[in-house]
This record gives sequence, C-alpha cells and structure tokens, in this order.
Amino acid sequence: MFYSQLIPNMRRIFVAIFVFILFSLISAAQSNAETWKELLDRADSLSEAENQDSAIVIGRKAYKIASNQKGVSDSSIAGVLYKLGDYFFSAKIYDTAEVKWLRALEIRQQMFGINHLEVIQSHNVLAKLYWKTTRFSEAEKHFKKILELRSQIPDVPDTLIARSQLNLAILYNKIAKYDEALTMCTAAKEKYENSIGIEDSTLADCLQTLGDIYSSQGKYSDAEETF
Repeated sequence: MFYSQLIPNMRRIFVAIFVFILFSLISAAQSNAETWKELLDRADSLSEAENQDSAIVIGRKAYKIASNQKGVSDSSIAGVLYKLGDYFFSAKIYDTAEVKWLRALEIRQQMFGINHLEVIQSHNVLAKLYWKTTRFSEAEKHFKKILELRSQIPDVPDTLIARSQLNLAILYNKIAKYDEALTMCTAAKEKYENSIGIEDSTLADCLQTLGDIYSSQGKYSDAEETF
C-alpha cells in the first residue's frame, strides 16, 4: 500500500522538478536575450573609464548572448563585433581588433551591400588601425574605398568627401607620395572653401597639411604662403 502511493507521488515530484527546470532555462534564455544591449552599454562605460580588460570580458558576454538570440549574420552581431574591436584597439591588442573589425565589415557588406554608411564606418576604423600599426598600404586601400563610397552616395556633404581627401593627403605625405598628396589636399581645400558654414579650424587644418606637403619637398616658400 505504501509503495503503491509512493511511486505516483515520486512521479509527480519528478514532473514538477522537470517543469521547474524547463521554465527556469526558458526564463534565463529570455533574460539573456533581453540584456545583451545592457551588457554592451556597461562595456562601453568600462572602456570609457579606460578599463579595457573588463570591457572585453563584458563585451564577449554580450556577443555570446546576441549570437544566440539573433544569429551570427545579423546586423546586431556586426555592431557588437565593432564595439569589441574598439575595446581591443584601446587595449592595444591590434591583431584581435583587426579580426573583429574585418568580420564586422564582412557581415555589413553581406547585409547592406558595399555602399552603406555602416560599411564606410567599418572601413574607417580599419584605416585607423592600419595607420596606427604602420601598415600604410592597407590604410591607403581603406581610405580610398571610403572616398569612393562617399562620392557615390547622393547628398553626401562635400565636407565629408573633403575629409576623406585630406586623410589620403596626410597618408601620401607620410609615405613620400608627394604628387598624390598635393592632388588630394588641393581638392580638399577647394571643397572646404566652397562649403558654407564650416569652422575656420577645419580649413586651417587643410592649409596646415598643404604646408606640410610643401615643406616635406623642401618648398619652403610655397609652404609659407599656406600659413
């Protein structure tokens, strides 16, 4: 009699435990799916406080949760990878930053095509990374791509195109491609001069670069005219 009552009771207990565990797992999964953005915000705060090691740890958790929720090819994943690249770059772990940013670029190109603002954003940080690590040929490739893409997007302000030209001018001066540097800087100067409402400091930066290009070639009288 005792055993005949015990077995059904045990079954009910096991069923209750199973249901509890199942709902706990579902709840945890839902909670994780809702909090990856919050984790990323926390990682951003840590990075801004120059605590890159903790930012990387939290950022990786955000990536794992976002991957489980959205799928590895979702634009949200590209955004998390972009942020992770930032944290690694700030921590001077450049090889890992490069991997994260290249993967973000790949996903964004697959989702949006090559001519999209987020794709340009990815090219921009990669150019910054290659400049920082003195891989100037790679930096040039990405700076040129940014200029090409910005020139193709309708209604892009001339100041943004000029900024891309100026970046290339600074790079070309750095690697002693003075003709290319002068061409890009002159084009940027014309766009800045024809733009309405730009800050004087922006044009001054362009003129400073132009002077630097002339100085690099020993053309000091030409350089003086730009200052």
